Amino acid sequence: MLSRSCAIATLFIGFWIPSTSRAVTTTHSAQYLLIGKSINDAVIASNFELGANRSAVPQSGLTLVEPFPPPNTLTVATGVSDDGNVAVVDPAGQFNFSNLDIFADPAIGVQCAGSTSSCNNGDSSTTFNGLPFPANGLTGGVDFTSLNLELDAARTEINSLAATSTIDLTAAGGKISGGTTTINLVGGLNIIDIITNTGGATDFLLENANLVIDGAADSSVIFRVEDDANMLITQSAIVVGDGGIGLNDVMFFSDKNDNDTHFSLSNVVVNGVAFWDLSNYVDPSEISFNNVQGCTQAVGNKLNTGQDVRLTRCGYAAVPEPTTSLLLGLGLLGVAVGRRV
Repeated sequence: MLSRSCAIATLFIGFWIPSTSRAVTTTHSAQYLLIGKSINDAVIASNFELGANRSAVPQSGLTLVEPFPPPNTLTVATGVSDDGNVAVVDPAGQFNFSNLDIFADPAIGVQCAGSTSSCNNGDSSTTFNGLPFPANGLTGGVDFTSLNLELDAARTEINSLAATSTIDLTAAGGKISGGTTTINLVGGLNIIDIITNTGGATDFLLENANLVIDGAADSSVIFRVEDDANMLITQSAIVVGDGGIGLNDVMFFSDKNDNDTHFSLSNVVVNGVAFWDLSNYVDPSEISFNNVQGCTQAVGNKLNTGQDVRLTRCGYAAVPEPTTSLLLGLGLLGVAVGRRV
């Protein structure tokens, strides 16, 4: 429901009965914080840590416009979580680390399809579980057939799922700007299409705002970003609420076939939200993190988590079939969008 009237109160949330759908399997992908699929530098990370968040939230230098944390949200965990596993799945793929502390499962750590020497394009001032990298947090020659098949199947399945609702930001120019916007989910799997400019190329921009995604314990959601749009988040928090939804229940999905930066996060706190870019364009697309802190998962061609990151894993988990909702017009039942300013 809408807590107060404002510019974004004109968001359109539509509902209809979805067709028969399948669950998304994440047995293999759920093990990793970062999965880079492209050749060359598939995973780039520097300053400060993967698998840990040893700082106050927000960290020094991460400036948010709206008060943080927004009310009725889960706390962003701090400390060492040992879940910073990394996969470089193309035999010609590489990682490039600098000034980075990696805390991960010693049995997984950083895994590469190529050899350890061909995969390593730099590891200056990098540690693994407190020891100089790799010691031994690096494994080469890993067979990622099952993971790749799982991701290919997920791309097909997510695209085949009938949307249970839409968020139409066309009138707002593709933007959610300022204040706190809350999306309340119905039980089961929600498939929400984000529309920014039907037939056009307007990016989805979350700026200077808090976005809260909430629901009961049995709710989960995949947000599908419109084919022509990138998702840009700046000076914002994107987090889950405390209504029972878990930290592994929210995904933003893109499979736009171009070489743009499909997800760009700059000065962002994230908690319980994964970003999956499963495009297969020959010139790889990118996910970019700059000054990002919190619990997330990034799956894409090139992951440029380039500067000032403190990331723990909230990997998207397998989900049930979508829930059934009736056509309601404005979203006052089922998925509801509320905003405080």
